Amino acid sequence: MDPIAHSLAGALIARTHASRTKGLALACVLGALVPDIDIVITFFSRQTYMFEHRGFTHSFLGFIPMSLLAAWAAQFWLRRRGHHSPFPLLWLMAGIGVASHLYLDLCTSWGIMLLWPDRTRFAWDCLFIVDPWYWALFSIPLALSFWFRQRQALLCRVGLSLIVLYHCLAAFNHRQA
Repeated sequence: MDPIAHSLAGALIARTHASRTKGLALACVLGALVPDIDIVITFFSRQTYMFEHRGFTHSFLGFIPMSLLAAWAAQFWLRRRGHHSPFPLLWLMAGIGVASHLYLDLCTSWGIMLLWPDRTRFAWDCLFIVDPWYWALFSIPLALSFWFRQRQALLCRVGLSLIVLYHCLAAFNHRQA
């Protein structure tokens, strides 16, 4: 899945529950993006990247370090702006973001090495890696939640429900094909 879809997913998930605690949405979005930090592998070689991408950072073993990294980054950003949020809440939201990242990448044809260091890739192969229509499924309820703030959580929950239906339809169509 591409970074746009991961960012939108993290933002939509974070807005399903209204909270006055600063930084929770940021932690969720950072969590939804941080597993792709393995792009630094391209500095070694493109071939290494092709073999190692979606390895440790996309595994059960990498889940805690990735969620901690995202939570620490969110906390650092908040402190630089004079805000404070409880770290356990930031870590929870970052963990939810990381989980969404793993799930979305699992749904693609490239898959993830969920049991790393075992190099087996698990892939459900029911979603495209880059899909502008999929971005719209995330973007529309997210945009509406900013416009209709009193219905923010409801709009985002409905949006996530539609995305779940889309996933079910994509899986059904893949199976039929």
